Amino acid sequence: MPGFLGADNSPRQNIDLQQSLLITGDSVEADLIRQASAEICPYSVMLRRDFRSFKAFDLPERADAALVLGYIKEAPPLPVVCISGQIYAPGVNMSVEEAGNSGTLPVDGTVWYVGARSFTEETERWARYNHRLLTAFELNLEDALKTSLAELNGNACRLILNVDILDPVWTPSLSRRFGFGFSPLELLRAFKCLEGANIDSVQVCGVTRCADVIAERETARIAAELARELSLTVFRSRLGK
Repeated sequence: MPGFLGADNSPRQNIDLQQSLLITGDSVEADLIRQASAEICPYSVMLRRDFRSFKAFDLPERADAALVLGYIKEAPPLPVVCISGQIYAPGVNMSVEEAGNSGTLPVDGTVWYVGARSFTEETERWARYNHRLLTAFELNLEDALKTSLAELNGNACRLILNVDILDPVWTPSLSRRFGFGFSPLELLRAFKCLEGANIDSVQVCGVTRCADVIAERETARIAAELARELSLTVFRSRLGK
C-alpha cells in the first residue's frame, strides 16, 4: 500500500489519498521519503489535522501549492527561506564555492538562511553580505522565521527544509554530521508561525543513502513526518481543512 506521499519517484503524481497538493520529486532521496510515509500516520497529533483531508482542486488552482521531495536539478524560484544547518546554494545541493564556479549562485538579496550552525568564515561573510543570515546561535528558530517573513513583507517565497537542521541523533543518515542541532519538537513549535504565510511551495531534502539501512530509514521517516507537518501548516488555509 502506498504511503500518503505516494509510492514511487515519478516527477509528478496525484495519488488517491489526496489530490489537492502537487507532490513532486524524481530522485532516490524522494523515493526514500515516499517509502517512509507508508510506515507513519498521515494524521498530525500536534496540529490535529490529517494529510488526507485536503480537498481536491483543478490543476490551475493547485499550481501555487506544491510539496517537493528531495533535491532538484535547478535553482528554485526565488526568494527562498532556507532552513538548514549549513549555508549552501538552495535547491541544487552545491556548496557556495561549487555554485560560484558553475554560475548557479542565487541572486543577491533573495535567500534567508535560517538556523545555520556549520559554515566557514568565508561562507558566513558571503551569506551576511549578499543575503540574510540568521544563525542558530543568534535567534531561536521561531523568531528567525518570523523575522524572515516580516522582511519578505508579504511577498511569495519558497520554503526549503534540509533535515540537517536537526541534530544527527535524530537524522543519522546525513552526508555530513555536525552537532548542536535542533530537536524535531523544536522545529514543530517553530513551524506554527508559518500558517497563513505566502509560501507557494515547500521542499524537504537532505536524506542520503548510507550503508546503515536502519539509519537511512530513520532519517527518511523524520523527513516524511516533517513534510506532513509543513504541508498541513502552510497549505491548510488554501487547500481546505
